[in-house]
Amino acid sequence: MSSRAERKRAERERRKQEARQKRKNSWKERIEEFKLNRQGKTKRRRSDVMSRHRRTDRILTLLIAIVTLLLIIAWIFILFI
Repeated sequence: MSSRAERKRAERERRKQEARQKRKNSWKERIEEFKLNRQGKTKRRRSDVMSRHRRTDRILTLLIAIVTLLLIIAWIFILFI
């Protein structure tokens, strides 16, 4: 039987290895994305994220315009009526 301290140490080492591997993969993916970007291409995941951002941006712009119009109407109503 391994002691509790040994199991903890092993778990900590395993997490360190996973973190290293994740950083390594992240860096490789970033380099690959740069290469694809130079060619005018992007990964599907990256384009999906960007499309979500564009959609959110459009919705926020529309909401700002609506609130501005409502504010103008409210001021006109308050001041002139």
